[in-house]
Amino acid sequence: MHPYAWKINPSLARLAEKTGAIEAHPKMALAALQKNASVLIYPSGAQDVFRPHTQRYKINFAGRKSFIKLALKQEIPIIPIISTGAHDTLIVLVDLYGIAQQLNQMGMPCLFDLDPQVFPIYLGLPWGVGIGPLPL
Repeated sequence: MHPYAWKINPSLARLAEKTGAIEAHPKMALAALQKNASVLIYPSGAQDVFRPHTQRYKINFAGRKSFIKLALKQEIPIIPIISTGAHDTLIVLVDLYGIAQQLNQMGMPCLFDLDPQVFPIYLGLPWGVGIGPLPL
């Protein structure tokens, strides 16, 4: 899971750990693999989840490719898994991360920590309109 989960809700993160979640980091993945665990990696995280609806059929790795290096080094196969349809239930209208980042640098802090590197405006149940990586 994204390290941000441990920052915003440690209790929920500990619950996720009980189901097998670990902090998303190459060292953590390597440790799991060395224990013969299966590892499922969602390399682009929030950038892929909150990509605009117009890009719903594109994969955005957000520049994260260390999982490829890890697989090659450990000589393990990469089995791609793709899901579709989520962007029809959470419709991201636009990602304002660049603007939010500029406002933050100008001393106008945003409502949310910009750690996940997304600041979307989206439509989704049950909240209706959402702003930022977390629902209002």
